[in-house]
Amino acid sequence: MGQEKDITTIVDSTTDDNYNLKRIDFSLKTSGIEIAATGAVKGNVLTVDINGPAGKTTQSFTLNEPLISSEGIVMRIVQDGFGRSDYNFHIFDPTIRQMLPVHVTVLGKETKKIMNSPVDTFKLEVNVKDMKETMWVTPQGETVEEI
Repeated sequence: MGQEKDITTIVDSTTDDNYNLKRIDFSLKTSGIEIAATGAVKGNVLTVDINGPAGKTTQSFTLNEPLISSEGIVMRIVQDGFGRSDYNFHIFDPTIRQMLPVHVTVLGKETKKIMNSPVDTFKLEVNVKDMKETMWVTPQGETVEEI
């Protein structure tokens, strides 16, 4: 404890046109551990192969609804034209091997000043496992600020 460590994570996902997850590749590396996971959705089942310190394991998850890629959350809202005030999705978090609910609230429109120019944005509050993040995104889905 109290020591700094570099952690490298890489997530690459393949989605359909609605940003529903079809495939995910994940790796996490630190000075003492290396974990890799590859998963694919077939029908309503996500199957994930995990290689880690304990060897190789396979886990399957039955899906009650499509999973969205974490990168696709904002783009799904853009696709909908920011038409609702509340959105609910499910993502797969490979670091803890769990499906997690995501609740997004569109708090309204705001003009942000970016490099001395006004930029029209939508202010979003994203809640994953009671961890809240506020972000401002353009109507095209570009994130201009996160806190």
